[in-house]
Amino acid sequence: MTQKALHISADDSDFEHWDDAVRGKVSWKTLVSSGQTPSKELSCGMAHFSAGGVLKRHSHQKAEVIHVIFGEGAGTVGDEQIHLSTGDTVFVPAGTAHEWVASDEGMGVFYVFASDSFEDVEYTFLNPETDKHLIQLVEQVTGRPA
Repeated sequence: MTQKALHISADDSDFEHWDDAVRGKVSWKTLVSSGQTPSKELSCGMAHFSAGGVLKRHSHQKAEVIHVIFGEGAGTVGDEQIHLSTGDTVFVPAGTAHEWVASDEGMGVFYVFASDSFEDVEYTFLNPETDKHLIQLVEQVTGRPA
């Protein structure tokens, strides 16, 4: 079956939010996902980080690409620390632990997953209560709090 082209307005969906100790503070809006659009093979959307906002260290079994559309921040992919600024693109292989944090000006990213549906992307976060040994390891490797 041939797929048809789609045009999606950013106004067609609402932002969702996380704001807690395990996942961090980030807002996102899914734009293309088989659960809400007639599409397959990829899902994508936009994420907004307010000043100092963070998507804490996590992994998922789907490859991801992010592209910074405004602002600045930093990230850790595996054990590599990177500076992020407008126009930067990062590929994250499936299963690789990573995190993003915005600078004082905030940051926006466009993200793409190698998945029919965003709902198929299962996030695994470090839990401060049960993963203390892993958090200590992350802090040793990165030199900063997880």
